Amino acid sequence: MRNSGGTGKIYPRVNWVLGFTAMLLVVVAWVILTEGGIVKPLYLPGPRDIIRAISDVAEELPIHIFVTLIRTLVGYGLGVSLGIGVGLLMGYSKVTKASLHGIIEAWRPIPPIALIPFFLLWFGFSFFGRILLVTLGVALIMVVATYEAMQNVPAQLSEAAKTLGARRQQVLWTVQWPAIRPELRGSLRVSLALSISLVIASEFLGAQTGLGYLINVSKVTFSTHVILLAVILLGIISGSLDYLLRCLLKRLTPWCAISEQS
Repeated sequence: MRNSGGTGKIYPRVNWVLGFTAMLLVVVAWVILTEGGIVKPLYLPGPRDIIRAISDVAEELPIHIFVTLIRTLVGYGLGVSLGIGVGLLMGYSKVTKASLHGIIEAWRPIPPIALIPFFLLWFGFSFFGRILLVTLGVALIMVVATYEAMQNVPAQLSEAAKTLGARRQQVLWTVQWPAIRPELRGSLRVSLALSISLVIASEFLGAQTGLGYLINVSKVTFSTHVILLAVILLGIISGSLDYLLRCLLKRLTPWCAISEQS
């Protein structure tokens, strides 16, 4: 509930000011440490080094950004679709659950990054292999999150729908699916961060384009200013994608946004 005096509108502004102030302090500390000569540029490049890095890789930088972004979005989209689809099937069908539960639980604890050498052997340096790695990592998170969310749907809701004449498929799409969407928000955001990490890790090995490739090449020549530029760009990309995802989730679950504001 908002306070009658209108003070409820202050809190978002306070949060914004605190967040901006904290970020500003980090930037100021970075400038002091680097421009003041306290830390050598090799260990922590400064703002002028970042500007120099932009000029050094200006021609190829847009391509690296675009390739990493495409790999992330395609792998994430496929992984989310596959994970949610399988999770819904497991919650809907006991046969599907019995068939897939053991396989998923066996694969889930394995870090997807550990499979990169096998993916290189199986698929070479192809686009398909990198996308498949991201898809697998994201899908394993989303299938578990979806299945667990379905188990948390109150049985009374499904029974009430069946009493009104709804069939099992109708109960799934009109009752259970809307009910689990809010619970998937956290897993969707975590999966997005994981997809970016997996793309960068896959680009370390054998890729000829991408921000991960740029970091890997710059590491060999100790071009830490280019590495830091790539890291900053990854932060911007990750933050932007997460913001867009949160906006999309608010549209898909408008009732949650209303409850958070009340």
